[in-house]
Amino acid sequence: MIHAPASTRFQLTAGHTSVQTLHALPQLVHSLGGDLQKVLRPLKITETFLANPENVLPVSSFGALLYNAAIETGCEHLGLLVGSHSGIEEMGPAGKLLQSAPTVR
Repeated sequence: MIHAPASTRFQLTAGHTSVQTLHALPQLVHSLGGDLQKVLRPLKITETFLANPENVLPVSSFGALLYNAAIETGCEHLGLLVGSHSGIEEMGPAGKLLQSAPTVR
């Protein structure tokens, strides 16, 4: 299982990302007829872990999670669906910087 220390809130290390951007994944997997446990079990991730927006996981696990979910649901564009349910606020400090930037450059 991937664990997160209590003090990890938006203190990401290189190669890690917040699970906050995956908040829609469980509901999407269920609505597309998939079994979330089949998606999570190989990665030793729990639904409780995904539900805590302060948790982080390696980018490789993030990608594997989306891949497993796409295979389980048969939905090749699952990553796009997950992303469409996320806003800039899920990006933590990077999102705050983007919101305050005068341009996209």
